[in-house]
Amino acid sequence: MSVTSSHPNRIANATFTVDEGSASATIDLFSGMQCGRAGLTFQAPGHAPTETFFLVAAAPHITAISPNSGTTCNGINLVLTGDCLGDSDTNPQATLMGPDGEYHATTTIRTPQTEVVLTHGPLPAGIYDIALSNCGRIDYGPVPLTIMHSPPIIAKPLTANVTSVLLCSTPAITLTWQVRAASMIRLFRGNVLVTERNYDPCQQVTDSVTDTVPLITAAGVSYTLGAFNPLGDVVTSGPLNIPAGSPAPSATSFFIINNSTEAVNAFLINGEDLGGAFLGTFAVGQSTVVTLPVCLIRGIASLSPRLVAEHNQNFPNRQVDAKAVATVRTSGTWSRNFSGYRLGQASSGTQGFSI
Repeated sequence: MSVTSSHPNRIANATFTVDEGSASATIDLFSGMQCGRAGLTFQAPGHAPTETFFLVAAAPHITAISPNSGTTCNGINLVLTGDCLGDSDTNPQATLMGPDGEYHATTTIRTPQTEVVLTHGPLPAGIYDIALSNCGRIDYGPVPLTIMHSPPIIAKPLTANVTSVLLCSTPAITLTWQVRAASMIRLFRGNVLVTERNYDPCQQVTDSVTDTVPLITAAGVSYTLGAFNPLGDVVTSGPLNIPAGSPAPSATSFFIINNSTEAVNAFLINGEDLGGAFLGTFAVGQSTVVTLPVCLIRGIASLSPRLVAEHNQNFPNRQVDAKAVATVRTSGTWSRNFSGYRLGQASSGTQGFSI
């Protein structure tokens, strides 16, 4: 009888003899160095041929892994290259052995016996040995698979809902950011921690916080965002500088002097309301320094008490008080000078003003 192989490199052709009257025979078939499936056709003279299949399997031999690294938030897709790695008939099995245990990867034959694709979902960070089993025989990858944490990414930089703030205000500023591969963020205003938040590093996160700023007495506010991955690697956004503007020119004090030829009444009047204070009657050449309250808007106004007296004499039914704030705020013949408003600020200098 003859044995014809579909793949002589896997199982060689052969002939053998069946003794007369015997229903079986023992034959030697020689396998080659090529792994895989081989069909064998048995033919005896005067009989119909019959066919069967054998698998030739040697120990798999992995020569390369590509790629041999990945990141925690992405699934793996590796190509093992080598010999006798299996085919669709042998269904090779792959195991990833890491610090937290074993993970079984899905195998797909790209090229029978020489290329196998391994896929698996996201893995924890660590070093993984790769084992491939084909027909019960195992080989290990020549290099391990390294899974690393991705570096943190600030996908959209730190922004604020305002471009400036007012001196002497306590604004509520909303800050927004977007990060990826970050397990934590820290947001600072200057050296003050505004917020610290924890995230899933495998998610892109858009977040915000509203910061109520203490009284602004300096040049403005500055924010810096730091995004961290689980290893502590950090990337920053900022500083985001928000300058401070003033609702009025700044001054620490007024130096006021009466340069006229008669006595003058002077007042410190409020910019926030209709209030104020009578500072006194200043003789010719008299002067003083009026300190402005910090973060309050004030101005100096003056009137002539002589002209108030003349008004009261001419209009007995419409009397006004020469020392009343309401009088200096009312335009009349007695009105003299107004300094304009100033915002009280330390170390902003003295404003001279002739009443």
